[in-house]
Amino acid sequence: VRIWTGFGAKLKTAIDAHRMGVVDVVFSPDGLRVVSAGGQDPLDPGGDEQAILWNAVSAKRLKTLEGHERGVTRIAYSPDGKLIATASGDRTVRLWDPQRGRELRRFTQHTQPVFAVDFSPDGRHVISAGRGGTARLWDTTTMTEVRRFQGVSGHGGGIALSPDDRMLVHAGGVGGQALVWDVRRGRPVDVLAKHEGHVTAAAFSRDGRWLATGDDASTILLRNRQDAAQVRTLRSNHTDVVGLEFSTDGAILAANSGTRVTHVWDTATGSELRQIPGRVWGMSLAPDGSEVVLGGAGGHVTAWATRTPERMRAYAGLTGSVSCLRHSPDGRWLVGGDTNGLLLVWNAQSGEEVHRLPQPGAGVWQLRFLPDSTHAFVGNRDAGIG
Repeated sequence: VRIWTGFGAKLKTAIDAHRMGVVDVVFSPDGLRVVSAGGQDPLDPGGDEQAILWNAVSAKRLKTLEGHERGVTRIAYSPDGKLIATASGDRTVRLWDPQRGRELRRFTQHTQPVFAVDFSPDGRHVISAGRGGTARLWDTTTMTEVRRFQGVSGHGGGIALSPDDRMLVHAGGVGGQALVWDVRRGRPVDVLAKHEGHVTAAAFSRDGRWLATGDDASTILLRNRQDAAQVRTLRSNHTDVVGLEFSTDGAILAANSGTRVTHVWDTATGSELRQIPGRVWGMSLAPDGSEVVLGGAGGHVTAWATRTPERMRAYAGLTGSVSCLRHSPDGRWLVGGDTNGLLLVWNAQSGEEVHRLPQPGAGVWQLRFLPDSTHAFVGNRDAGIG
């Protein structure tokens, strides 16, 4: 994993973290620590079964979170930075004290491998989901299970909490099934049963007004949470939906099918603004919704206007297939990585290359920003964090 600050020419921190590649990396809320998980097959008992906590400035290993009997699949940091949650193929969710590196609680109620975990916005709860179609809500104060959400058939591994922490979408079921739950009451308030195929993606807009779900039958359902009767069916017409992204104000929704075309819609009217053909490996919607940047094979990265048929600019420099793209939260920068291990920072408005940040050894697969846009971290498959 490699950490870059201010997008200057110098690498801030490089960490040789794991034996078998990096599967997840998160910053602490203050940006001073990084916790990483490594491994390949989370069900393999011979994999990397630990998470590691690092000083993000010095790259010093602070704590090793050991105890899982299978690979760690996901990590989450509580909003106040006092807890770390890990999910694992060993069917457990564990809470850790990052100061001492000590396991505080082990939740063993899952009967199948766990592939999703996150904290509620207020940090009072942890939500987890995995195979078997069950999601569970845990109280971080009493360390007890508060709710169990059962009903999604199949793997049911996708979860999304609304920004106000009141609604949970549990997606990923077969037969077009996804459930919306009232978190506090533990009751389903909506069954998203209009999908024709397996539910593959779910996303809330940042203001919590809109909920979008996509399936592998080319259908997206857009729901206005302030008006339960307002449900729009958006057709992508091209295979499965693998990515959904809202603009910051929720006015624009972009959907990536991965294979043939990217669609852009106006959420207020439900009208399709444009279709952009081409196989896409990476997508990033500008925070203001004015542009969507798409990356594909051969390092091609292009920005397209969302409301007009214009091709805005190209971002040159990547050589392998584009594996990740991300705008900084303030919209100033665009960062892209490829399968050859190259990471580039561009001026998002001009397309000018600002810095070239090589990632020796393997492709770039994880890319995230801190909310203030000052730091980004990168994870790749050669067991490094950056």
